[in-house]
Amino acid sequence: MIIIEGCDNTGKTTLQKEILERYPGLREGYKQERPPEDKQPYMDRLWGFLGQPVSYTRPFVFDRLYFSELVYGPILRGNVIFTKSESVIINKMIKRHRALIIYARRSLYEIMKDFDSRDQLNGVKENLPLIHYAYDEVMEPYSNSCNFVMYDYDNPISVSQAWNKVKEYYEDKYAY
Repeated sequence: MIIIEGCDNTGKTTLQKEILERYPGLREGYKQERPPEDKQPYMDRLWGFLGQPVSYTRPFVFDRLYFSELVYGPILRGNVIFTKSESVIINKMIKRHRALIIYARRSLYEIMKDFDSRDQLNGVKENLPLIHYAYDEVMEPYSNSCNFVMYDYDNPISVSQAWNKVKEYYEDKYAY
């Protein structure tokens, strides 16, 4: 599975669509567009994907999966929907599946340029600097993983590195 995470307006959805177009057999995973209001359906979906045996992992590309709750939950609601022990289990399951994590990141200036051009969740614009910083904090522990890459839509070198990583990951796991 490929998990694309990052702030609003960093190119996640565009990147997901491009990956799905370039690589046959990959499928679109569900998108978490709003913070979960009810824990159980959210957790059921998460366990449904992460609870599969590694040998059976279906090739999904997610536009957000887990990390966004660690950022938006505390900032917009004051809490994360899952417990610390559930978070530990989720992290272990993500690592067990050797998921490719793509951190879509742009400068705060670039994010803000056309931020008002689409609907945003209440509180996001006012808290955008905090959200931007929180993503760096949440994603940093994964940055040393061999299955992690940063994707900065405005940086051609970063874009090239990300596409090389996606190609390598796809060929290793899914190309037959």
